[in-house]
Amino acid sequence: MNLQEVQNNWDEFGRRDPFWAILTHAQFKNNRWDPAAFFETGRREVEILLRHLQEIGVPFSCRRALDFGCGAGRLSQALCAWFHCVAGVDIAPSMIALANQYNTFGTRCRYLLNPAQDLRVLGAQRFDFVLSLIVLQHLRPEYSKHFIREFIRVLAPAGIAVFQIPSRPSRPPAARPPVAELPWAACRADLSLLRPVGLVHAGEAFEVSVRVRNRSGLAWPCSGRSDGHGLVQLGNHWRNEDGTLLAADDARALLPFDLAAGAHVDLTLSVNAPDSQGTYFLELDMVEEGIAWFADRGSQLLCQKVQVAASDRERAPRGFPVMEMHGVPKEEIYRVVAQSGGRVLNATQDQSAGGWESFLYTVAKA
Repeated sequence: MNLQEVQNNWDEFGRRDPFWAILTHAQFKNNRWDPAAFFETGRREVEILLRHLQEIGVPFSCRRALDFGCGAGRLSQALCAWFHCVAGVDIAPSMIALANQYNTFGTRCRYLLNPAQDLRVLGAQRFDFVLSLIVLQHLRPEYSKHFIREFIRVLAPAGIAVFQIPSRPSRPPAARPPVAELPWAACRADLSLLRPVGLVHAGEAFEVSVRVRNRSGLAWPCSGRSDGHGLVQLGNHWRNEDGTLLAADDARALLPFDLAAGAHVDLTLSVNAPDSQGTYFLELDMVEEGIAWFADRGSQLLCQKVQVAASDRERAPRGFPVMEMHGVPKEEIYRVVAQSGGRVLNATQDQSAGGWESFLYTVAKA
């Protein structure tokens, strides 16, 4: 995607499910992040990172810091505990609006919209510290490499930049702690609507109440791995009126407890209507996250015809947002940094890009 497409997609993520788009844990999809818990993750990450720099003897000034790809301000707010002034830049207007909403540091923290291919809006040699985590991986390499050059340009003399970016897909695919896959015989569900789905508006979220009955002879667990793999959840697809698949993966609703054989539970799923008016089919099914949909193992899904009216919001339809992943080889990062007047002090492998070999780089301006 070019930067305009990136902006469109992330602006839509910011409207639909901003915290999950930043920290994509399956159990928090569909606006289930608690804001306090979300921002606490940033506080912990920044504290661990900066204390580590102090421990290994990497000096940094605590005057001005930049958070590149600030999103809702998760890291920017945390940086304010360490730096006198913090600036956050992001490509998505909806994310900048959210960051301003959650800014608790007044003028000490400012947020700027930056849809450009560079950081000219910030000027040169302005910052003592630049931080960017789980951002560059969503940009094509020609963009991410140029922004790394920009990090060094906006650093003050002796400034430090810390950024994360994948190198290449893991070989073999990233090892996963074992999850006990449900037997096929356990993947049997009866789904029924607790109330009809009325007319909905294009692009809007609406709630669907569903009674889920475990009609197998085995219990369904409500827990899985910490990244959500193996969770048994209610989910949905969208199909066009002619039956073609429009969206294979939309929303999720977690089981609140282990569901015994024969037992039922009532769940509420907040789904996102298609972006154009018309007639669609909403398909509801249970899924063992990352493993299989129950319908693929013989269970009967619930299909509901839904009428979608024109949106009452004055904005163009955007479609379901897309989150791309890209990497830049480690040796290429070293070359880009050196050519830009920087020096890599440290490159530590991290686990923030599932399925990719990823590194956290600490760079000093020469």
